[in-house]
Amino acid sequence: SFKLNNVEKDFQPRFKEFYGSDELRTCDKCGVKMEVDERFI
Repeated sequence: SFKLNNVEKDFQPRFKEFYGSDELRTCDKCGVKMEVDERFI
């Protein structure tokens, strides 16, 4: 969790962290990996 003060500024680093990580984008239960959204890399 993280403190959200400004949705436009505070989410961008989280999106970069999420989309930059195969581990975070991969389901622990079924192994399906979410595709990368190029807007957030």
